[in-house]
Amino acid sequence: SGSGSEFSRCRMRLLRVLLLCGCLLASEAEETAVERKAEKLLQRALQITKGRGGEAAVGFGCGFAAGFACKQVQAMATKAVFAAGILTAGAYYKGYLKDEQLDHFKSKVEGAVEDATAMLPRFLKLADIDGDDKITAADGKMALSKVAPFAQKHAGFSGGLAGGLLAGYQIG
Repeated sequence: SGSGSEFSRCRMRLLRVLLLCGCLLASEAEETAVERKAEKLLQRALQITKGRGGEAAVGFGCGFAAGFACKQVQAMATKAVFAAGILTAGAYYKGYLKDEQLDHFKSKVEGAVEDATAMLPRFLKLADIDGDDKITAADGKMALSKVAPFAQKHAGFSGGLAGGLLAGYQIG
């Protein structure tokens, strides 16, 4: 039971590292706190791995979990949309749904699409880091400059994370 609890603690630590790595758009004050926590958790992870693969293994594990989860969520959402469409068509064909009900549903879906479309400029504004109202290569360079110090300091973790994301998404 001791090894099971140790595995559980290790898994929770790795999940915390993964969550902290996703906080790249934090403010400057929050950014340094996130970096300190990430550094501390990486040091713990390195102690757990005892130098056997170290940061690369931890990064790969975190990336694999994230990539696998993203692929599973994408697949589930796609299947749900197709199933809903097929069930709706079947219910309409069999007479369980009337034209008025479909019109009401259509108006709700159109409203949701309009809401999502209205939110898009806010998300694009987040990606426009230099504030010139255009998403350009300069925005990418600025975003990379925020991540670069951590990535350079922990090149093994960063490389493992990227490889893990690809592998997890591909296998998922």
